Amino acid sequence: MSKTVTLDEASTKLREIIGSMHSGDEIRIVDDHREVARLVVSQERSEPPRRRQPGLGKGSLVYMAPDFDDPIDDLVSDE
Repeated sequence: MSKTVTLDEASTKLREIIGSMHSGDEIRIVDDHREVARLVVSQERSEPPRRRQPGLGKGSLVYMAPDFDDPIDDLVSDE
């Protein structure tokens, strides 16, 4: 749905305008018959992502080179 509101109306009712928008909606904000801004909802609001739980990646590292912890030759000083 596309809707047009004036800049004055948008400045006084912005919270209500945004709260009433759904996925795919577009609000054009005009001032003196010229579009000055456009509000677009790109995706449906959903619940925030769940926090990651410790231990979910256990066993996902299948191979680690035997020299993984060895110092890197370029970083070792010759002092």
